[in-house]
Amino acid sequence: QDCVVSVWVTCQPKALVVVRDLFKEDVLDLDGSVAAIQIEPHEVGTPLPPAEQAARLSQLYGAAAAAGAADLPLSADLLALEAAAAQPPPPAPRRAAAGPATC
Repeated sequence: QDCVVSVWVTCQPKALVVVRDLFKEDVLDLDGSVAAIQIEPHEVGTPLPPAEQAARLSQLYGAAAAAGAADLPLSADLLALEAAAAQPPPPAPRRAAAGPATC
């Protein structure tokens, strides 16, 4: 069973904290149990101001990343769907002009 919760800080190579046996069931199969882990600000650092965060993202990943995480695709499949949706629809088939019926 996976009854372990780990909290990571992206700039650290190891988890900030690993809590074992926090739940009786697997973490993904909770039965309505609730737990709270309180982390003090000095344990994780200070968030960057938005302007500095945008500058660093732009430096690391290009200008598009600086626009914000909401603009980044969540998966390659989602990116493909968005690209397909941006394509113009194919032209409608042409109908022959109605004329006198011939027998």
